[in-house]
Amino acid sequence: MKARRFYLLVSAALLLLSGPVMAQSYRDNPLYGETLADRDATAVLLSNLRGAINEKDYNRAAGYVNQLVASAPRASQNTYIFGALSYLNKFQKATTPAQQQVILDSLLWIHDKRIEAFGSHPQQGERYIRTRKALDMLQLAASDPRFVGFAQEAFAAGSTEPNLAVRYFQTLVTQYQAGNLTAEELLNRYTFLAAHMEKATEDKAQEARDAIEALLATSGAADCQMIERIFKPQYEADPSNIELAQRILALLYRAKCTSPFYMELLERHYAANPTPELALQLASTFQNNGNPAKALEYMRVALDGEQDPEKKANYLLQAAGMALGTHAYRDAAGFARQVIALDGENGFGYYFLANALAGGASSACGGDFERRTVYWLVVDNLAQARKFLPADDPRQEDIGRMIGNMASNFPEQSETFFRQLTPGQGYSVSCGWISGRTTVRER
Repeated sequence: MKARRFYLLVSAALLLLSGPVMAQSYRDNPLYGETLADRDATAVLLSNLRGAINEKDYNRAAGYVNQLVASAPRASQNTYIFGALSYLNKFQKATTPAQQQVILDSLLWIHDKRIEAFGSHPQQGERYIRTRKALDMLQLAASDPRFVGFAQEAFAAGSTEPNLAVRYFQTLVTQYQAGNLTAEELLNRYTFLAAHMEKATEDKAQEARDAIEALLATSGAADCQMIERIFKPQYEADPSNIELAQRILALLYRAKCTSPFYMELLERHYAANPTPELALQLASTFQNNGNPAKALEYMRVALDGEQDPEKKANYLLQAAGMALGTHAYRDAAGFARQVIALDGENGFGYYFLANALAGGASSACGGDFERRTVYWLVVDNLAQARKFLPADDPRQEDIGRMIGNMASNFPEQSETFFRQLTPGQGYSVSCGWISGRTTVRER
């Protein structure tokens, strides 16, 4: 006790002896107290608080914080910064749930008192404080039902913190799946959050937007009928809202919707904003509606407008799949070859090329032997697909079957001998639109 009293006296003496500048900085500041004695006492408490924090004596620090909040709540932001730090550390050392609950409530109280005192601060005002409050709740007690409310208060204050937004919506999805939130409520909260996060500028803002959209898509709430019932009236009330239209289109596209409303919205939005992404959506929708020719038309538009190599390769693979589905083998092979040109280790490109060559061999080739030579190219491409696709990819089994089937249809020895060809010899396949360099093999 004597040592503590000595420390307080020394602190006061140092403050008074620290010169005119420091004396002026708090003794003329009414936020430190009404009288000079009150202001001296506040300065001593702040000094003692910093000392307790430096010594990691969080119990003592919390005591100083409580005194400062009561006597000089607007003297310094450090009161609340150190107060939150103290209670966070005290929470980690608590030994019972009851102790943790008391400390958590004290931490939340600190955040609320800070909003009262410094909510209008230009940098660390209400938006910042409410974000910290929600994040602290997320860190210490994510299952506490108050978290959702704290997060919503933070968003209302302007917060666009990416992690908070994702965890908030993840909590809502969990509530919906547990039967504590209706699909309409979830979609309405998604609408607000998606629009709100469009304003986000943080480094991981786009990752957060993508994660929120993915959470909704896999929640089970975003079926076509529900999406249209909720969002169609919103769109009809504000048809010029491009951001709203984009959100609705993304939801309908993820849900694989094919309704007249989706097609109308998609074509109208594409006419005003002809992007590769919208062309891709149109291609996919026409494909699902049984109009492969129109699908391929829009897929070509998407390909022509896309410059990013990774996205273009993905579009090309989708185009190859569409072409294969309509037996347009030559087109499918062309798309697959473009994929391989962009990425020589793309196993899907080789897989689609092999299927296109196998499917087109009969119509492209004039004779039986020429058709069988195409199977050499097919197996070459299947071998590359097997090499570059993951070992656990389900196509690996199909590749094994195809190789066996193709090999059983290679030319016979008599046919190669007649043409003076020997196994392993280089050979150039030239069979209508199918060509390529390979090696002779026999069955």
